[in-house]
Amino acid sequence: MAYHSITLEKHRHVAHITLAKPDAGNTVDLQMATELREACQEVQDDDQVRVAVLQAKGKDFCRGSSLALPSPDGATVDDVRQALQSHRVASALASITKPVIASLQGDTLDQGLEMALACDVRIAAVGIRLGFPGAPQGVLPWDGGSQRLLRVAGISRAMELLLTGRLIDTDEAHAVGLVNTIVNPQDLSARVEQAAATIAQAAPVAARHAKETVRRGLDMPLREGLRMESDLYLLLFTTADRAEGIRSFLERRSATYRGE
Repeated sequence: MAYHSITLEKHRHVAHITLAKPDAGNTVDLQMATELREACQEVQDDDQVRVAVLQAKGKDFCRGSSLALPSPDGATVDDVRQALQSHRVASALASITKPVIASLQGDTLDQGLEMALACDVRIAAVGIRLGFPGAPQGVLPWDGGSQRLLRVAGISRAMELLLTGRLIDTDEAHAVGLVNTIVNPQDLSARVEQAAATIAQAAPVAARHAKETVRRGLDMPLREGLRMESDLYLLLFTTADRAEGIRSFLERRSATYRGE
């Protein structure tokens, strides 16, 4: 697929998905949503990709969506549901079984924050703002934002941010776990690349299983989560990557993982 609203580049087991409409604040329109879903599938299907980075061009990461809902006059609930579905992208990001890093260089609002929350690691530049400012205008998150915010920031903070529409800075976002790391803007790219390279050099199967234990464990009772963790740990014993990891340790050399 030819991309126009985004770019997709792959290098050394890392895929970079870049929002490329800076003049429009990287707001998500139908074309961008379609391309993002396609890019996520391409990343998922490429066995050479071990980690993905979601990033953006310009001063904003993403200021939300340019979704235009059908007019209330004559529009049915199904019409609205179909319009929303065509613009959703967060689930496509969350469905990538490989680790996904969000590189937040600018304001991350509404659907932009929904996409960031669907990623596994969020690294942000100092000075940006994050939030769901649509609440005072009667707009709720519709791309998974309320549920993922709840799971990341907890009930009290999620409730406050959703009800007030208040934007928070990177210090507060880091304090509540909304972002993992904050860095000076000039250091963001290097820090993200360092994190991506570290993950890409690890055993790919183990990285995917680590992600699975956390993601699936959120929706499981503790006993079931512990069983899943044990099963996935035992499953690693059957992989060539684990054998390579042991050999490389005994031979005092760097491991060469093949994702098998």
